[in-house]
Amino acid sequence: TSAINTKKIIKGHSFDYDIFLKLKEKKIYNQQKPYAIFLDQCLPFHPTAAFRNEKPKATKDKYFPALNNFFNNFEAKTGLEIIFAAHPRSRYDLYPEFLYGRKSFLHKTPELVINSKIVLLHTSTSLSFAVLYNKPTIFLTSDEIIKSYDDFRIHSHSRSMNSLLFNIDDKNDLSRLSNEKLFFVDKKKYEEYKNNYLKYPETPEKNLWNIFLENIINESRN
Repeated sequence: TSAINTKKIIKGHSFDYDIFLKLKEKKIYNQQKPYAIFLDQCLPFHPTAAFRNEKPKATKDKYFPALNNFFNNFEAKTGLEIIFAAHPRSRYDLYPEFLYGRKSFLHKTPELVINSKIVLLHTSTSLSFAVLYNKPTIFLTSDEIIKSYDDFRIHSHSRSMNSLLFNIDDKNDLSRLSNEKLFFVDKKKYEEYKNNYLKYPETPEKNLWNIFLENIINESRN
């Protein structure tokens, strides 16, 4: 049956919003000093490229040193330690040298975003948590990523969030780390993103499957 013949549309939200609702019920304690969080995509080792027989968007020999250099400057300018929210498929236990001594955590991204001061990323779908928790965002590209098919998404995200975009390979970009907009949050843009991609406006603050089941039950009674 095509969508045009659909008799009932059940309005709800994304699965990330379910996680957001679940964490609202918990008390998340911050035992860290103030920090920034990097939403890692482990680009040089991401399995999708290998699965598709594609070249990675970035190579380990160029990407990680440039990322580390940018992070060093960011930490010096802001006084914030950068922590990796490691990609679920990453294996930093096998290549810890690419963390340059920084902390990394697996499967803790929403909790790490909650207590962070700012979120750095490329195109991670975990952007949704930065939006839901109203965290400032900084988007990162590189000379290699710019040449890939995925670069337009980083630029598009930065524009849609009205957030700063940095090229980690561009030494001239480092001067912009003193930008007064570094911690700016455009609440209007964030609300638009939430309404367009995360939660249909005015839908119940309930688990998505509960919304679905309640609608099915009510429909069967009519």
